[in-house]
Amino acid sequence: MATLIKSITSNNLVLDNSALENDFFEDVKLIGIVCASEYYRLISYINQCLGFAFVKNHELEILIHDRYFPVFEFVDDEKAMEHYIFCNRRGTHFMMPDAKNIDFIWLVKGNTQYQESITQLPISLKKVPGIDFCFDIKSTSLKMRQLLII
Repeated sequence: MATLIKSITSNNLVLDNSALENDFFEDVKLIGIVCASEYYRLISYINQCLGFAFVKNHELEILIHDRYFPVFEFVDDEKAMEHYIFCNRRGTHFMMPDAKNIDFIWLVKGNTQYQESITQLPISLKKVPGIDFCFDIKSTSLKMRQLLII
């Protein structure tokens, strides 16, 4: 395991979060969604078409430059998985400016490696009205991936 503290100068110590980030993303699947619909419409379609029960979690909302980016949550206790959908685009503003091609990010955490439904999720999402495109994302490709840590 990597050291959690690294020296910046001889007198100052700083917490090294990279090891914690890597641990968090070890059992996470990320899916990028391209969709021109507003977030409330997309979530409604996903809940109706795919049988999820996402709800907006106000405590998880992300505030960047006086703009809130909603986060939706669905916990599947039966499969020991947590699902989160992050709104990456609000009008012309982006939560993650380095990912402007992605409107929403679906994060699945937990027992993902043995769940075939999770590997099939991008295929299922293509059937949801309003979704133009969806694809797997490697967490290391996101410069501000720490925003996704729940």
